[in-house]
Order: sequence, then C-alpha cells, then structure tokens
Amino acid sequence: ASYRSDLRYPTIPAVAAPRKSNGAPNYNHEGFVAIGRDLRGDALWILQHRPAVYLSGVARAAYNFTRPGSEELHLRSRGPKQGSATARFESLGYLRVRQAFRFRGAPRDLYLTPLLGLPLALIMALWLSFRSTSPESLLLARFLGLTLTYVVAVGTLCEVWENARFRFYVDVFWVGLALLLVQIIVRKSALYLDQRRRSDV
Repeated sequence: ASYRSDLRYPTIPAVAAPRKSNGAPNYNHEGFVAIGRDLRGDALWILQHRPAVYLSGVARAAYNFTRPGSEELHLRSRGPKQGSATARFESLGYLRVRQAFRFRGAPRDLYLTPLLGLPLALIMALWLSFRSTSPESLLLARFLGLTLTYVVAVGTLCEVWENARFRFYVDVFWVGLALLLVQIIVRKSALYLDQRRRSDV
C-alpha cells in the first residue's frame, strides 16, 4: 500500500500531506488507514500459516520489554552523550547479567529487575485488589494492575521493537503498588499495636 490519491479530506494538510512542514513523514496521513488494513491482513496470514514465526517475535518482544530504553537501536549512538552514570545505573538498577544466554546465535544480557519485578508487581496488584483497606486504595490497585496487564499484553503480543519504551511509561506503577502495600502494612501494624495496647490496659 502507499499514499492514496482518493483522499476524503484532500484540502486538510494534517491528513493529506505526505510530509509535515519540517520534512518528516506525516504519520497522520489518511493513507495509513489502508496501509494498516493491509498489514493486518499480513499479520493474520502469519498467525495462520507461520505461528512459529509469530511466537518467535513474541519471545523477542518479551525480552525487549525487560531491557533499558538506551538499548533501543535508535538510541545506542547516543551512548557516549548519556555518560557513564547512565551505564552504571542500568547495570545496577536493572541488575544486568552480561551474556547470560544466547538467542539466534548471539549472546544476550539478562535484566533481572524487570524480569522478576514485573510478575511480582502483577501478583501484588491482584492481591491488593482484594486486600486494600479503603475504596480509594482498592480502585487505585485495580487501575494500576489492569493498566500494567494491558501494557504487557498488547506491548508483547503486537509489537517487537519499542517494548522497552512501553515498559518505561508504566515503571512508576510499580512504585505506586509498592506504596500501597506499605500503606496497608502500616495501617495493619498500627491497628495491631492499638489492639495490643487496649488489651494491656
């Protein structure tokens, strides 16, 4: 598929111009609707006739989901500009295990923090969805858990290259779930200590 000439809104540059005013491709162009339909047909054909290829892509996407954003191909050239502090943070914060396994014949690093933290976050969200001590906390836990589940599912099943960027947007959700857990522990501890104090009196 390509840019089409039979546009519904040919006089509106935002959806009719192939390029933006700065020369960059205009991804709001109407032609992408038809392109999207064609690509959807290709994707469905692969699912039906080459399921192993699709599953290999899902495995690659799941791995990319655990990687730091600086590992993206279009950001690697900026490594020197990011400095050694970024490299140290990613090695320590992501608990990187260098060349832990091989995939498609090449050694791959393993990033333990997202690999272990994400399942724990989802389990914690499920637990908090039924154990939160207030309606507000209950609603927040379910929102965080459902959003994380959606991002993980859609990000790994429908995309291969930008998975680290998707995960970066919801990294703060882990913090929110951890704070909710701390809140419950503090409240229950305070309640327990109050009951002990009353029983001693």
